[in-house]
Amino acid sequence: MKRPLVVLSLAWVLGYFVHGWCRLPAMAYLLAALAALVGGGWAYYQWRKGVFITLLLVGVCLSGGRIAWVEGHSPSALSPLIGASAESSRSLPVVGKVTSLPECDGDRLLFVLDVERLRVGGKWQHLPQREPVQVTVALSDPSQWRRATQIKPQQTVAMPLTFQRPPLPRNPGAFDYREYLARRGIHWLAEGKSLSDFRLLAVAKYHPLYWMGGVRNWASETVKQIYPEQTSGVMRGILLGERKAVPERIEQDYATLGIIHVLSISGLHVSVLLAVGYWGLKRLGMTREKAAGLVMALLPLYVILTGMGAPVIRAALTAGMVLLATLLRRQQDVLSFLALSFLLQCGWNPHVLEEAGFQLTYAITAALVIGTGSLGDALPLPWAWARQVLAGTLIAQGVSLPFALVHFHEYSLLSGIANLLFVPIVSLVVTPLGMGSVLLAAVWETGACAVAEMVTLCLYIVDGGVGVLAQMTPLHRLWQTPPGWWLVAYALASWYLFAAWCGAFRFHSGAHRVYGWICWIGLLFIAASMKIGSDATRITFLDVGQGDCAVVEAKSGQVIVIDGGGRDVRDGEASFDAGKQVVVPFLKFRGINQIDTLVMTHGDLDHIGGVKAIVERIPVKRVVRNSSPIQSPMEREVMTAIRRRGILVQVPRLHRWERLGEGVNWQFYHPGISTRHERNEDSLVFLLTVDGVRFLFTGDAGSPTEDQLLRQLRLPDIHLLKVAHHGSRSGTQSKWLEVLKPEHAVISAGKRNRYGHPAPEVIRRLQKERIHIWRTDLQGAIQVEVQTGRLRIASVLKDGG
Repeated sequence: MKRPLVVLSLAWVLGYFVHGWCRLPAMAYLLAALAALVGGGWAYYQWRKGVFITLLLVGVCLSGGRIAWVEGHSPSALSPLIGASAESSRSLPVVGKVTSLPECDGDRLLFVLDVERLRVGGKWQHLPQREPVQVTVALSDPSQWRRATQIKPQQTVAMPLTFQRPPLPRNPGAFDYREYLARRGIHWLAEGKSLSDFRLLAVAKYHPLYWMGGVRNWASETVKQIYPEQTSGVMRGILLGERKAVPERIEQDYATLGIIHVLSISGLHVSVLLAVGYWGLKRLGMTREKAAGLVMALLPLYVILTGMGAPVIRAALTAGMVLLATLLRRQQDVLSFLALSFLLQCGWNPHVLEEAGFQLTYAITAALVIGTGSLGDALPLPWAWARQVLAGTLIAQGVSLPFALVHFHEYSLLSGIANLLFVPIVSLVVTPLGMGSVLLAAVWETGACAVAEMVTLCLYIVDGGVGVLAQMTPLHRLWQTPPGWWLVAYALASWYLFAAWCGAFRFHSGAHRVYGWICWIGLLFIAASMKIGSDATRITFLDVGQGDCAVVEAKSGQVIVIDGGGRDVRDGEASFDAGKQVVVPFLKFRGINQIDTLVMTHGDLDHIGGVKAIVERIPVKRVVRNSSPIQSPMEREVMTAIRRRGILVQVPRLHRWERLGEGVNWQFYHPGISTRHERNEDSLVFLLTVDGVRFLFTGDAGSPTEDQLLRQLRLPDIHLLKVAHHGSRSGTQSKWLEVLKPEHAVISAGKRNRYGHPAPEVIRRLQKERIHIWRTDLQGAIQVEVQTGRLRIASVLKDGG
């Protein structure tokens, strides 16, 4: 057993799945570990065998036991104290210590506060131990912005806060923010109305977190001064981890190509900076051991400077272990030190194993350590450095692909090229020179500006190339999450292909390489063609807040999107864009690479505000809208984005059936040529039929439209009514419901919206007709499936969730 730590690491991963399957208490795992240890010791004493299986069993039991213990000891001490106040949205005075570097996001200040005590019922309650909460404070004027920059870690502060639970995911495939925070020991969100209520009680001036917070503020301001506005945000993201400073367009292009990691602090950046420091110290005459020790000593300061984010800590710990191997003259056993860092992080927080970044870091790093040398020697290139770079890129792309499909549902076929072309420039040139420019600015601003100009030129070149590749839309695919058997088959095919190229097969090695490529590429084709629920037509009424959006997935593959949700614009920036933050992530989750028809029922912001983000990310064949003229700058912006992409725009013909897919047809009832120019009453109203099941979509049409349709048409009974205008009292009359006789009604409205939607009288009318009511404000997204003429409906959340 040359690498017992590697075996324990593999056993820890296996133990995670074992615990998910059997859910035993921590004591049961402990007893099983002791039994495995005793049995393994006896087997080794008798036959000098069994070390591997003993380590494996002990590791599995320790992993399951640690997870079970954490799950059993994670309840929040705050919950019994603030439960009633959270329900009533009442503020409570709180005293606690700031433990994270505060971050400005638009007009909000974000930081983590470790609560020490709070005032409940007129009495101060002390917690048995400090508990972290995620705090958001509104910034209402420039003076508060200036004050926000003075808040640093390790300050003890007092302020009134309103508590609420982190939200559950309200749409299929959405990010689970509650689970994300729980993995970090945070069970409550807290909101402060203003920094004017913020009082500073004590400062730990000599704490490293406090004075490094000041250094970070200085570095951020320095970057703003020496870099032009177009690149300062990117450099703050690369050097200081301020991802929110990166322009949205650049972030989207880099994410599309799978190189978003270069715009934030990642393991690659940490490794490059440590390598530069290590090489520089060696050039100054230091021994390898002394250089490694000094760089290791400076590593914690860099972690603090860059905000102590989980990815930075993970990368620093991983790189630190590599340096420790050098310090101990064990460079040949880097894999064991990597396993040690893995076990330390999993032991401290076993739920970190669920995070995509953690999985990618260790899977890719381990694969590079194991395979780069062997594959590099086998590649047919004349230069050793080129072979190593190409081998590393191929291995990293091959290993990252299944993680990208599982976690992000997105993978660009140009990702490998982008990583090969642009990542070295950013990592080997931009990052070290950028850090050097900031340090140089402390003593020589003119020289720092000169270095900044070189860095800016490099960024312009990279951004231009990334922009060109990002426009090649057909090569950027969305993928549905592959099943477990596919992941196992992919791992085996990748190993076979790697072994074939490295000469593991003595006979017919060329044939094995061909077979390896056939297996590997064949699995990619299988993953690309996978469809979920293809035997049924699915309609999902997404929870987009105070707005509308429904996605129809026909069993034959056609996709229709009806409206795109809204957009909340403040100070010229979108603080919420339903298209970007809800609709596109859902389409990615479902692996939808093309929208056949996008319907815009009318031009209100809450219906088409998210359309621009949708058409910019997902190819659309045609757009269907009414004949009303463009009436707002926002609508003009949306239509410009549609025309720029050459998308066909059609006005539907009334009372004509159109086939959309197998068993899916629609017929438009309203409007004709508009003369009123009233957006709500110009809404498209249409009947959608799926295998004989009838759905009526009504946009924001009110009573005038209902009366007109009742006079002019003989409307059929329907199975599901999409209630107009979010349940406003302006429509959904009793006579409308009496004629349509719907069995179900879906109301799309924002949780606690300021309009009071849905109106109580509308709810009463629906209840009077004994119609089953589904509401996105209470139940999240509503999922409808039609199979062989049968209707099944479910919601993402329980009522009030």
